[in-house]
Amino acid sequence: MLCRLFIWLLLLLQARVAIAQLDTSIRRVDWVKQMTNDKKHFSICSDCEGHSIKPVFDIKGTDHGGALGEVSYADFNHDDKEDAVVELWMDGSGRFAAFVLFLQSQKGPVFTMCDGGPRFEVNISRDTIYADHALYGADPTCCPSEHKITPIIVRGKKVHRLKPTIYPSGDAIYAVQRFYSRLSGDEFEAAYENLSTQFRRAHPYKQWIKGYQHTNSIDVRLDSVMKNDRIAIWIKSVDEVKGKKDTRLFEGSWKVTLDRSNPYHLRWVLSDPAIKEIKH
Repeated sequence: MLCRLFIWLLLLLQARVAIAQLDTSIRRVDWVKQMTNDKKHFSICSDCEGHSIKPVFDIKGTDHGGALGEVSYADFNHDDKEDAVVELWMDGSGRFAAFVLFLQSQKGPVFTMCDGGPRFEVNISRDTIYADHALYGADPTCCPSEHKITPIIVRGKKVHRLKPTIYPSGDAIYAVQRFYSRLSGDEFEAAYENLSTQFRRAHPYKQWIKGYQHTNSIDVRLDSVMKNDRIAIWIKSVDEVKGKKDTRLFEGSWKVTLDRSNPYHLRWVLSDPAIKEIKH
């Protein structure tokens, strides 16, 4: 009797293992052939002759496309079948990129969604896709000022975009450079927003702006290494009053910290300045 019970339990265990075994057949898909044959969602780019990798696909109904890049696999919708995130890349310094999510089915991969853009990246963590969009400030031809990262999950056949989080682009030193760049460009309100909440409470805008009412130009040199959350700076400013220019030199540091008051919009802020004028 015990022997029969043991055999029955062993067979049950084997059946459970068989049921839970992950279907990885999607890894055998020829993705260039898959997208070439999918006329509903893809077309071959007709004006991409200079691209180093071919073919280049356009995703119909979108501005996205590119040549086949990396392919990542995971069971995104928890149906014991691996799915695929196929990346498409375009040549160029701006790194235009996109991805397509294919959910595996009994009949093969099914086009489910896509996303992309300039300086776009996609990352996979277990069953979650993270779409990383670059956000541009005053100069869209240069570098992104922030990144918006959107988690994407799949439940059944439905795709859900969760609330994105915005992260600052670059490090704390970049935040100080941006602050003084905005001051130099007379973008005083934008520069003021780079200051911490505590600093702004202690120095209301109308009071703070008076310190720059005669400033004609500002040149700044920064230490490339942050020490104890502080960045050392050297400043040369030129004030002009009634046509007379006065050059002044300053040195000191700013404390730079990551403001987490809004968990969905993190940003570097400046506070606690320790700056003094140098006589020359």
